[in-house]
Amino acid sequence: MRTRFIFIIVIIIILQETKDASAAVLAAALRSLSAGDSLAAVSASLDQHLTELVDGVDRGDRAGAARAAKAVADDSNQAIAIAKAIAEVSEDPVVAELILQAASDLAQLQPQLVASTKAGLTGDPAAIKRLHDDAALMREANAHLRDAATLTPAELLRKRTQELQDELRRLEEAVNNADLQAAARHLKAARDLIAEQIALATALAENCDDPVRKKQLEDAIARLRELEAQLVPLAKVIS
Repeated sequence: MRTRFIFIIVIIIILQETKDASAAVLAAALRSLSAGDSLAAVSASLDQHLTELVDGVDRGDRAGAARAAKAVADDSNQAIAIAKAIAEVSEDPVVAELILQAASDLAQLQPQLVASTKAGLTGDPAAIKRLHDDAALMREANAHLRDAATLTPAELLRKRTQELQDELRRLEEAVNNADLQAAARHLKAARDLIAEQIALATALAENCDDPVRKKQLEDAIARLRELEAQLVPLAKVIS
């Protein structure tokens, strides 16, 4: 029995040392990467540590959850710092503003995740669900920051357009199901994406040398603005 216990302890120590060694490899690699590549690597690490955090809370593993929570905080702070550095040297003010906004959004989620982690460790099912939701929000914010800092304006516009289509579909489903809470959440997400899409498209229009294509883009932007305004009454109804 004692031998088995010692064996388990040794395995746990080896696993933790392996995690630490893996983190050291990442840290060393980041020093050799460009800012964009560094952010992508830290972003992937943040996603992994969020998974470990949720898994730890689900298992009631306080020590594991605490380690993962610290790693999440470190990754978030590092991602925000790298993103701000990228924004400072960006030649496109629209992109720089989107990066800074995405960094701010990620930072604002940190206290919320800490609180839901502590609550989740009590074992309360509702608190654990809230942690899952908050971790999902942080993953989304992490992805938005990574995209804003690493994609070109055209690539980012293409991705945000698809995300908007998805959010509008989810919004329609929530309205059909009379789920006002979900509808309010998806409506806010959709309006945020519309604002970002308009900002990106406007910047592209300003740099377009073809007068015909520029006019087509400006007309499309104007139409999207009109439709966004029509969503305002809906926000008041479901809020």
